[in-house]
Amino acid sequence: MFEGDFVVTIKQIKGRKPVLYFQFENFGAYMRYEKNMYYVLKYPFYVLLYLLVFSFISLVSQIQRYRTALKVQTQRRIAQLQMKSIRNQIEPHFTLNILNAIGSMYATESDRDKADYIFGKYAKLLRQTVISSDKIIVTLSEEVEFVRNYLELEKFRRANTFRFTIEIAEDVDPGILIPRMLIHTFAENAIKYGINRIPGEGFIKLEVLSLSDKYIIKIEDNGPGIYNKTTGKSGTGKGLLILNELIELYRQLERINITYVLENNINSEGRTSGTRAIVEIPLKSPKAK
Repeated sequence: MFEGDFVVTIKQIKGRKPVLYFQFENFGAYMRYEKNMYYVLKYPFYVLLYLLVFSFISLVSQIQRYRTALKVQTQRRIAQLQMKSIRNQIEPHFTLNILNAIGSMYATESDRDKADYIFGKYAKLLRQTVISSDKIIVTLSEEVEFVRNYLELEKFRRANTFRFTIEIAEDVDPGILIPRMLIHTFAENAIKYGINRIPGEGFIKLEVLSLSDKYIIKIEDNGPGIYNKTTGKSGTGKGLLILNELIELYRQLERINITYVLENNINSEGRTSGTRAIVEIPLKSPKAK
C-alpha cells in the first residue's frame, strides 16, 4: 500500500504478533502494535491524582485558617494588654491633679494662656489614648508624640522639677511600626522609679538611633538606678510584665523580635548616676551600607 513517499506492509512472523513495516526511499522501519494492558488503569490514576490535589489544597486551606485564627487571637490579646496599659496610665490621681491644676490657672487671668496650652496637651493625650485604643500597632512618630505629651503633662504636674529631651536621628524612618506603649512604659518608669526618688532636678533623655539592620531606642534618667542589671525576661514591675507579653505577641504577629535591657548609668567616678533602657528593633529589610 502506497502512502505518499513510503510503503506500509504487515509482516507476519510465526509465533509472534504481527508488525508493521515502513519502507521509505532510503531506509525501512518496523513498528509493533498491541493492546495496552494498562489502558484501563488511567481512570483509577485520574481519581488518585484528583484526591492528592484535593488533599493538598485542603491541607493548605486548613493551615491558612489556623494561621488566621492565631493572628486574630494574638491581636485580641495585644488589645487586652493595651487596655491594661491604658488603665494604668490614665489613673484617677493623674487625671485629677491635671484637671485641678488647669482649673486653678483658669481662675487667674494671667495664667489662662498656659492653662490653654496644658489643656491642649491633655486633650491630645486623651485622644491618642481613648480614640486610638483599638490600635495594636502604631508608628514611631505617633508613639514619640504620645510620650512627648505625657512628659509635658508630668513636668507640669510636678511643678517643673525635671526636664527632658527627645532626639531622633535624621535617618530614622518615623513611619516604622512598633507595639503601642513600647516607649511610654520606659518613660513612665523613668519618672516613677527614677527622678521621683531624687531630691534635686530630674532629667530624662529619649534618643532614637538608626543602624544598618536595626533601630536603637534609649531612655535615660538621672535617678538612683537599679540594684541589679535587669533584662526584659527578669523584670518584675507590673508595667514590664505587660510589656514582655506584648512584645512576645508582637513577635508572633509580625515576626520581629524586639529586645530590651535595663542597666545602670555609671559616671566617671564609678558611681551609679541613673538608669538606661535600651530597646532594639530589628529591621525587616536591612539598609544598604
